[in-house]
Order: sequence, then structure tokens, then C-alpha cells
Amino acid sequence: VGTSPHHPSPSSSLSPLSQRRKLSKSQPGHGVFATTRLSASFVSTSTSLAAERTSAAEEDRLRKTMHIQNELRLLKETKRTIEKQIQEKEQLVSAMMAKTSTDEPGTAQNQKPPPQTEEQEDLSVTRIGVVRSVYRLCVGTPRQGSLAPDGRGRIALDKLGNSLVDATVGGLEEFSHVWIVFRFHLNTQSNKKGVRFKSKIAPPALGGRKVGIYATRSPHRRNPIGITLCKLDRIQVDGPHKVTIHVSGLDLVDGTPVLDVKPYVPGYDSVMTDVSSRPIERPRPSLDAAEAETTTPQPSSTAIQLPSSQVPDWVKEGLATRRNVVITTTANNELVEILRRDPNALEFYGPHCVIDRGAAPDDTLQTMLRVIEQVLGADVRSSWQTRKARNGRSQAQRARRVRTRFDVESEPGWRPSDNEVTSTSMATAEEAPETTMCTQQLDNLLIYFRVTETKGERESSEGSGAEDGITVKSIRLLSNAEKKERGRRK
Repeated sequence: VGTSPHHPSPSSSLSPLSQRRKLSKSQPGHGVFATTRLSASFVSTSTSLAAERTSAAEEDRLRKTMHIQNELRLLKETKRTIEKQIQEKEQLVSAMMAKTSTDEPGTAQNQKPPPQTEEQEDLSVTRIGVVRSVYRLCVGTPRQGSLAPDGRGRIALDKLGNSLVDATVGGLEEFSHVWIVFRFHLNTQSNKKGVRFKSKIAPPALGGRKVGIYATRSPHRRNPIGITLCKLDRIQVDGPHKVTIHVSGLDLVDGTPVLDVKPYVPGYDSVMTDVSSRPIERPRPSLDAAEAETTTPQPSSTAIQLPSSQVPDWVKEGLATRRNVVITTTANNELVEILRRDPNALEFYGPHCVIDRGAAPDDTLQTMLRVIEQVLGADVRSSWQTRKARNGRSQAQRARRVRTRFDVESEPGWRPSDNEVTSTSMATAEEAPETTMCTQQLDNLLIYFRVTETKGERESSEGSGAEDGITVKSIRLLSNAEKKERGRRK
């Protein structure tokens, strides 16, 4: 029977969903392919949307970055404009102030301010070398090198420009002492800008009484520049640009920048010496014996009589005061054992040093014992540092400058390990010094000592501890951290 609009086929009466199901059954695999195409279309659409969102986020980030950069550029331009205006205003105010101070009756009102003189210009200096010494810390370093004449150090000169460094020291070996002009590089106050410097300070030797800053040798000054007198031991030249000046009796911390080196001339630098020029010798008429006895020699008219020096009493008393230092048998034996195991254990003392070559083996021991007595005997501190020392809370091994150079621990209860023989100096953990003791670093040694408060004869000694008793309990050898690190690399 044919189909007609009046007689539809059986399949045409089915719903669309039924027709799709029937088609899927009649054509195997057709529905799976349709589903796969749908999934692929959905994934493609999702990927496209994600890419559009990423692109939009990237454009938004770039737009914000450009906006911030434009704002930063505008701020910089505004800053430069403001700084220029401030500079112009300052110059205008300076010109008006100078004109006001220089204007007098009869002078022109439009007179220009005077140009800046050499005295008003800032001084610029260049380091010529650096100090290497037995002292790593400011605390404990002698306040004057003459108080510890056996303390040693050296100055490594820098190469400046095209000049030959070895030529700069030509003739200096003929002098016995030199002046060292240096910078207090560890003075934290002078390194800060805008710090108000005090006009008066209280030196430790005055027991709390204050004097003017220019009446002291305090490092806390407007210009942190110092000068010290050292004994010239040797000049070592290893090349045209490698020169080392070996000195002793110095009071400079390791790493101090050197600004200048000058020879010491007693006739110029000491007011205790009369400086007289040599008169030209002229022939004199012969005198008989009687006339020669009655003739009184007259001083030369060219003689220069310098006045004797004068210092305050508190300075004289401070120079004459020393603390009593006692080195125990245990500490002495530890130092003997350190030098016996390694005669070159110290950096500035021993047969490897040119100064000590040819000396007896016991000379290094005796020299080091003198250094310990000299440094600890003249260790005058502020009242705050004195209280710390009396309570056993002044420990050098906890300072950063010591820890960076030597292999030590920062804890108060520091104990070296048993396998580090060079650090323990043959002492067991039970024999280790008490943690309440003070320590002082000298060369490669760590000195353990106890401070005993003593009633001094001078009233000013009460706050400075200048007359306290010192008992050295132990002496340890510090391992050099730099050498140890180089050993690990090898």
C-alpha cells in the first residue's frame, strides 16, 4: 500500500527521540560517533574560552604594569622638579645670608657672596693600606700602643694609580719609629649621618667626670681620624706593588684603614728635646790654660728652647696605673703545650716570623706571656664594660668579628669537641674554664681570665676598673676558620 498524506508511514508517527533511537539501532556505531563529535566540540569550545580568559588576564596585567610605570615616571619627574626647586631656594637663602653678614655701611647692596674657600670645602682622603694586628675587637685593645710594646701588627700597602708602591717606602727603613694616621672604622657613631656629637664625654680614667671632646683621644669624634706611634720592625718588599710594613707597639684593630705613614723625628715630635741648629764652626784664637779655665761657654744664639710638656694629673695617674695580672700554672702549661705541638701556631709570633728568626725556642713563650700581661694590665674600660667584666660577661668568642675569623661557637657554654686537639690545648671537657669567666682574643689565642674588684688608691679608678685584679685561668688555641675552609676545598 503506498504512502500518502492521508496514510502516513508507521515511522513518521514516532517522536524525534524515538526516531533517533531507532536510527541508532539500525545503524550500529552511529550514536557513538555522534557522542564523540559532541565531546570534541565541547572540549574545543572550553579550550577556546580558557585561552580567551588567559589572554584577557595577560592584557589586564600589561595594562596595569604600564599604568604603574607611567605613574612612577611622573613621580620621578616631580621629584626632580622639587629637588631642583629646593636647591635653588637653598642657594638663594645662602646668598642672602652671606650678603647680610658681609654688607656694611658704604658697600654696594648688590654685592655677590664670596666664593667658597679651601677651608670650607669637604676633605676627601684615600686609604693607602690596611692594618693586620693581633687585636680583632675594640674591647681589650690597648688605648695607646706604648702600653703594650710587644703587641704586633703589619700594614699592607695598597696600589694607588700608576705609582710604584716599593718606591714610596724608600729610605723609611732608616727610622726606628713611624706615625700611623688611620680611621676609626668601627666607630658606629661617626658612620651615622645626622648624629649629634656630644661636646663633653667621660673618659674611663676620670671616674665619671666629663671633659671636652678635644681634651680626649676618644674615637667618637666628628672626624673619626686617629694617629698612633709604632716601632718600625721591618719593611717587607715582595714586588713593585706588594709592600708590607711590620710594626710593634700598636693599638690598632685588625682591618683598620691607614691614611698615611710618617717617620718619627724626636727633634720635631717631642717637646722634651731641645732643638739646636749647628752653628758654623769658625777658627778661634788660641787661649792659654788660665784663660781657658775662666772662660764660660755661652749658649749659641741659634738654639731653640722648647717649653716642657704639660698634661693633666688624671692623665699622669692613668699612665702610671696598672692592673695586677697573675697567670696561673695551668694557663702557662697550656701555652707551653700549644707552642710545643706547633711552634708556628701563632700568626705574629714564632720562628716563621722574620723578627723572631734566630731566637731561642723559649722566646716566643716569654714574649706571648708579656703581651698577655701588658694588654690585660692596661685594659681600662667604661663603667658599663667594667661591670660586665667583673660579672664575667665579657666574652670575645661571642663577637661576630671573632666568629668570622676563627672556628668558635657563640654560646656562653661553648666547649670545643674532643677531636679538635688544637682547640682544646690538651684540656678535657671537665677541665674547661667556667662560663662565667671573661675571655680576650690575642693573635690566635683565647685567654680566659677572672676580674676581681679591688679598692683602688685613686678615686677615679672605681668606675674604670683600672686597679682590679686579673687572674688568667686558661689559654686556648683558636682554629683559623679561613684555613679550615681552604682545607675542606682541597
